[in-house]
Amino acid sequence: MSSKAAEQLAKYQGWAALPLRAMLAASFIAHGRPKVYGSSADAKFGAGVADVAELLRAQGTPAPRLMAWVVTLVEYGGGFALALGLCTRLVALLLAFTMLVAIGQVKFRQGFVGGYEYDLSLLAACLALAISGGGPLSLDRALHLP
Repeated sequence: MSSKAAEQLAKYQGWAALPLRAMLAASFIAHGRPKVYGSSADAKFGAGVADVAELLRAQGTPAPRLMAWVVTLVEYGGGFALALGLCTRLVALLLAFTMLVAIGQVKFRQGFVGGYEYDLSLLAACLALAISGGGPLSLDRALHLP
């Protein structure tokens, strides 16, 4: 790449967070929604959380109902926060931690390919956002948040 092209791209370096936020938001909303509403469209609110709590209980997680709500709120609510660029650094760290726990408790024993590779990619992308922040087109910037 020529130095002139690199200079032109460098002008937009801060915008790199926008497509990263959009991709992560879509993924966490898509994976968090069934935890809130259940897997079927007509499920009652919270039906999905009960299933998550049962899964966590079976894995030996302490306070499985509370942890199910925490995971659900972090994933689903965090997805919407990333879409808006609101509290990006904090939300990205919470999501990264969620992925770390998912890898450690469930996915690692399944191996890299078809196991924890996707979760590890999400974790890395969340860490990149935690470092970079929400970028110029974010509520963080509009509200002067770190």
